[in-house]
Amino acid sequence: MRVSGVQRSLWRVVGHEGEVLEAFLSNTGDKQVALTFLRKLMKRHGRSEALVTGKLRSHGAALKELGAGGCQATRQTDPLTTRGTDPSC
Repeated sequence: MRVSGVQRSLWRVVGHEGEVLEAFLSNTGDKQVALTFLRKLMKRHGRSEALVTGKLRSHGAALKELGAGGCQATRQTDPLTTRGTDPSC
């Protein structure tokens, strides 16, 4: 996304009913930003049963560091495909 001509990364959380719970703009889309954003979300909203993310490697790396790597599902053009079935998500 471009803001004032500068490329930014948009991070957002959408609830199961489609409402936007949180939104955040950052200069980069790296693991550290993903980790900060996920920690903030888990503090405010608690742990989720499942997380649907894009295919960025930073998402998986941040979730793995938080101990929720098996809870990640990636949205593809076809139906939702889950990676891992860890019940402790």
